[in-house]
Amino acid sequence: GTVQGAIAVVADKDMLHHGVVKSFRGSFGWVASPRVAEQHDGRDAFLHVNDCNVMPKAGDTVSFRITLDAKGHPKAVCAHVENSRPEGSQRPLHFKVASGDD
Repeated sequence: GTVQGAIAVVADKDMLHHGVVKSFRGSFGWVASPRVAEQHDGRDAFLHVNDCNVMPKAGDTVSFRITLDAKGHPKAVCAHVENSRPEGSQRPLHFKVASGDD
């Protein structure tokens, strides 16, 4: 038989993930990604500024690949900010909610 787990780990390195920067302070922060959380016990991905194309801000959408740190926790690498929010606009996006009043 073959070792299925080893193949999955190698394939995962090449898979592009997408997520939203939850917080970013100084030179590092955290990215929330449903797929990463599903595969890594609900954890967010650690992101260091050196692994990103620009300085990310909370609320930015990023694409990235996953590697594991020394403790086996998910770490975002080759990260690319896809749609940066303007400085100071930390408000969440608003969606119109249909109501009976319209």
